[in-house]
Amino acid sequence: WFLSFLNSPLMEWFYSSISNRIRGGYLRAFSQYMEQIPIPAATPEQKALCEVLSGALIDLHKPDAAQLPEHKLIVSWFEQWLNGLVYELFFPGELHARNLHLFTETAKLLPDGKLTRKNIPEVFTASRDFQRPLRAMLTDLATIEEVRLIEGQT
Repeated sequence: WFLSFLNSPLMEWFYSSISNRIRGGYLRAFSQYMEQIPIPAATPEQKALCEVLSGALIDLHKPDAAQLPEHKLIVSWFEQWLNGLVYELFFPGELHARNLHLFTETAKLLPDGKLTRKNIPEVFTASRDFQRPLRAMLTDLATIEEVRLIEGQT
């Protein structure tokens, strides 16, 4: 679950504000900066859901996963979804004030807490359904000031 937020836009924004970029735009992983990284409070259920989506993304980046129909779109959607969960971990008050409960909706889409390559297309389709609240919630993230700041939106 730790990878969920370490690879998020939020963490890149935070880390780049305390560390210097080197040639090529890379960030250095010096311990003096790494120990400043905030770790959000998360329930075991929230950690598990982040792990499920992180695991799916790891699997989707394997060469043989590229054969899945709509592979790039699935990867992009799952990254957006996982980033939304990370935002909820760090800014629960802001999201909940706008009635954005991404973990609740994620738990409904993954009731058994599993996501395998076999059911990824099915979960992808269900999660993007206009009838499901998750799609609207992920779209509404862009209305939250903290998210707009982190993602460089004006």
